[in-house]
Amino acid sequence: MGSYDDIGVPAPEWLGSWAWLLALAVVALLIWSVALGWRGRRHVRWHIERDPYIEGLNLMLMGRLQEAVQALTEAASANTGNIDAYLKLGSLYRRLGKPRRAAQIHLELSVRGDLPRQMKATIYRELAVDLEQVDNIERAFNYLRLSRELDPRSTEDNEIHLRLLEKQGRWHSAADTLRKVTSVNGKSDMTRLALYKLQEGEALCAENREHEGRICFKEAYKHAPDVAEAMLFIADSYARDGRGDEALTWFSRFISEHPESAQLAIPMLERLLFEAGRFSEIESILREAFQKAPDNRQLAAALVDLLMKKGEIDEALVVCERTLEVIPDDVDIRLYRLRLLHRKEDDTTFDRSLDELLALRGPFRRGYYCSNCGYHSEHLHSRCPECEQWRSFFGDRRANANARH
Repeated sequence: MGSYDDIGVPAPEWLGSWAWLLALAVVALLIWSVALGWRGRRHVRWHIERDPYIEGLNLMLMGRLQEAVQALTEAASANTGNIDAYLKLGSLYRRLGKPRRAAQIHLELSVRGDLPRQMKATIYRELAVDLEQVDNIERAFNYLRLSRELDPRSTEDNEIHLRLLEKQGRWHSAADTLRKVTSVNGKSDMTRLALYKLQEGEALCAENREHEGRICFKEAYKHAPDVAEAMLFIADSYARDGRGDEALTWFSRFISEHPESAQLAIPMLERLLFEAGRFSEIESILREAFQKAPDNRQLAAALVDLLMKKGEIDEALVVCERTLEVIPDDVDIRLYRLRLLHRKEDDTTFDRSLDELLALRGPFRRGYYCSNCGYHSEHLHSRCPECEQWRSFFGDRRANANARH
């Protein structure tokens, strides 16, 4: 269909003005529609960003715990039916070192009715952990029992149960529980079982029940031969029982099989040989171990110390030189070497100063030190009595300088 110009008829005067008005109206309508849509989307986006529950979860993931507490408190206040907000709020307080506040929140949740079994079990589990942290172990056991009744398949409950038994020092029960857990889930943890048996044996020996204690130590070694310190507990128990030959057999076996950790046997071995009048044998034992592990700085220091006491300066210097070939930057061996060199020159003043310096650095072989907290003990422990770190006395330890006496 052609235009007015196509057919030679002039357009009416009113058509131009109305066309412009219509165009303006359409444009205005479009602008208004876009504006409304943008405001609507902005309104929805604002609500999503300000959802305090989602905000709290995101803050938890980012590690901003104090801000997460504020957001989840707001979420719980706005919707008292948001059980998960309360649960996470309680766990946050526990992570912030406020387990009593956490327990209060979880306890208030526990009295609510009509909660699903799974949710109720989770609340009881959280309460057990809260009470564990305030050392109310008996109540923690009670809530854990309720949790396990509602959710018997929970693996989390098993781990909490083991921790509570550890807190009470119930090592025999802990070992039995661990066996049951592993039989159900099929995941063996023989090292942990061995450590429980070591702790049980230590407790029995402390009650002068050496025979029963040795049975536990031997079970530990049978369960996990890599927990080699079990051999030392066996040997030391034999020594306390006056069965020196059997003790020496186990000490020698440990040193032969684990020369990299031979220094752990030295305090017990020295005591045994000294009491038996066989102290001279310690040198041959140390030399044999050093031949196998020249990079064991503590073993080298023990041998050097013994040779110095015997006045065999040149022999002690040979040990230092050989050790420094393997670990040339070792400060302790270098100090011993320097002391030996000046002893040959009979520089008594310098000798005395170096003696004081070595004393300040702490003994190399007198007692045992926790590598985690520096706790010092005359006896070897499978678990530090101070910080409760497992196996922190075992291996190459250089915590002597910072150890607490």
